Amino acid sequence: MFNEFVYPILNGIIATGEALIDTVLLIFFGADRAVGATGQLGIADLPIWAATQLTTAASGPAASILGVIRSYNVAVGQTAAQAGIAAPAVVFVLYAAEIAAVLFVLWSVVQTVDVPFIKLGGILRIVMVPINAIQKLIR
Repeated sequence: MFNEFVYPILNGIIATGEALIDTVLLIFFGADRAVGATGQLGIADLPIWAATQLTTAASGPAASILGVIRSYNVAVGQTAAQAGIAAPAVVFVLYAAEIAAVLFVLWSVVQTVDVPFIKLGGILRIVMVPINAIQKLIR
């Protein structure tokens, strides 16, 4: 009786549990059960997939922006080489202008982009408190 009644029930319970676990693993990790692998993606692979897509989309504009910054830095180096004894002051002023330009562009982007549920304006106001204080001291 034990072999004909209990074993089939236990085997059915175990098979159901294995099928349930396999289904959960398939949903979360995909067919290969590895995070970040190619092929059928699971829920755990979505952040990696999204980051890859974002990186691929942003690589072209980022390369051109970095090219502009690189050429500006070369021009700063050439200007400093010709400045002689005033080179440290020239480099300081030119790099300060570069940093100000980059911060202005970032500020403009953050003010333009509206991210739901994240109040970037409030965060920036908190971050900008020391900068605003320095600006008031300079004036």
